Amino acid sequence: MGWFNSGEEAGRAADDRWDEQRDIAHASANDQRDYVMESQALAYNDAVLGNAIQERNLNQQVLWQEHTAMRSWDHEVQQREAEFNSQVAAFNKSERLYEAQLGLNSRARTMADRSAYAVQGERLDAVMFQGMQSDLKLSQTKADIDAQSSKLRIGAAKTRTDINQKQQAASLQRQQQRATSAFNSEKQLVEIMQAAGKAGARGQAGRSAEKTIQSIMAAGGRAQAQLADQITRGDSAYNLTMMGLDKSLIYSEADSQLSQSVLDTKAGYADLAYGLGVKERDATKLSIASAYDRAIAKSEFDEYGANLAADAKRMSEPGFAPLPPKPLELPRAILMDPMLPIDLPEVRPGAGSGGVGAAQGRAQDTAMMVNSFVSLASAALGGWIACDMRVKHEVASLEYTEVDDTLSKLAFAVKVLREHS
Repeated sequence: MGWFNSGEEAGRAADDRWDEQRDIAHASANDQRDYVMESQALAYNDAVLGNAIQERNLNQQVLWQEHTAMRSWDHEVQQREAEFNSQVAAFNKSERLYEAQLGLNSRARTMADRSAYAVQGERLDAVMFQGMQSDLKLSQTKADIDAQSSKLRIGAAKTRTDINQKQQAASLQRQQQRATSAFNSEKQLVEIMQAAGKAGARGQAGRSAEKTIQSIMAAGGRAQAQLADQITRGDSAYNLTMMGLDKSLIYSEADSQLSQSVLDTKAGYADLAYGLGVKERDATKLSIASAYDRAIAKSEFDEYGANLAADAKRMSEPGFAPLPPKPLELPRAILMDPMLPIDLPEVRPGAGSGGVGAAQGRAQDTAMMVNSFVSLASAALGGWIACDMRVKHEVASLEYTEVDDTLSKLAFAVKVLREHS
């Protein structure tokens, strides 16, 4: 029955091939595990070394940045001190110029005050001289008026005296003329009486004597009439002369009074002009005092304005600017080390054939003899599927292995060295 055992032999051969493939797969999985673990260890060591290099480079860069920032800070501090020293020098110069300007302003005000005082003195002297000239002029005018008044009074007195003398002379002359006329009248009367006496003494009578006496009386009457006419004319001439002298006296006194009135008016105007000059000089003095006060106030105001302008140009007292913040220490980079590689789980060998092939062969051999070949074939097929699932499970278990302790110890040693470097 060699053909009967052929299935079982074929199954054993299949089992042997399965076991051989299992061993080859196990060895390959171990090799793959070793390669992966070595690759992980190399990658870890390379990452640790890269972190160390990167950390050194970052630290160098941070140190360079800190050194550069510190140099900039030192330069800024030096520049701040230089600017402060320059401001102090400028401030000191400004103060010197300010003090000099104040002195100049004070000197200018003093000169302005002296000039105002001198102008005031000159104007007051001019007013004083004007007053003296006005006093002198008033005195001269008064003296001239007094002299002219005296001259008028003397002239009026002389005129009155002359007129009185003329009136007295005319009166004396008229009295003399009247006396002469009276003497002549008496003389004529005596002569008439003598002529009548002589005519009577001749002894004439009658009409001849009467005619002689009438002739003598007629001649005497004519002489008396002529004498009376002379007296009347003399009186008229005397009266006219006296009236003329009176009118001359009246006109002279009126002219003297008019001249005196003119002089009084002139004196009044002189007094008014003098009083006006006094008021004008008083007003000028007030104006001079007011102008002096204004000049003093202006000089004070100008000095104040100049001092304000000088003070506006003064520099403020310099002060140190606050120090710039000192550069802070830059934070150091913290690099996270990679995780230590974990050993892969050890590869477990897959399940053997377990004589499944041989059993399947035997089942095939007996299937021809057993009516239940179909059920046995199905069972055999099911076993084959179960075997296939078992192989997949064994192969998948190769992915879960334990970590090699040697690589983990090496990684921890490198980490300790980096922390103490």
